[in-house]
Amino acid sequence: MTISGLLVVTLVLAVCLVWGPSPYLEHDGARDILHIVIFVDVVLGPLLTLVLFRRGKRGVGRDVGIVATIQLVAFVYGAGLIMQYRPAFLVYSDDSFFAVRWPEVAPNTKDHERLDEMRVSTGLTMVMVELPTNLDERKRIRSGAAVPFQGDLYQTVTPERWAKILAK
Repeated sequence: MTISGLLVVTLVLAVCLVWGPSPYLEHDGARDILHIVIFVDVVLGPLLTLVLFRRGKRGVGRDVGIVATIQLVAFVYGAGLIMQYRPAFLVYSDDSFFAVRWPEVAPNTKDHERLDEMRVSTGLTMVMVELPTNLDERKRIRSGAAVPFQGDLYQTVTPERWAKILAK
């Protein structure tokens, strides 16, 4: 139970402090997945061990090993889901902010290396999209995927661009 608790505490700290602090934790159900991981690892695993464990019973090591394996698989799967589907970018576009996940951006982006260079190691990377003034070009861009999901349009937020955002 101690190992399960340490793993869960580590995951909670990573999720809350590094991958996506609140309010982004609630975005797309990451908090729900985290609750399931906590339940399986801290409640269900030890409960199953208590049910299966009998001093002197043959195969106790095997039973405990199976429970530990189930806990580990559930933990890795849950942590992987949270990591994969956490918001990666905070995109300012069309006078609104959008929390965008990597799987939503990747298929609509050609230059993945540029986006990888832009991404920060903790939390969300704030970017903005400034559409061109040419109406035909705007129409072409809007005919594709939703603008916040088009990573090739992302621009870093400089102090000048931040001033534009605040002015709106």
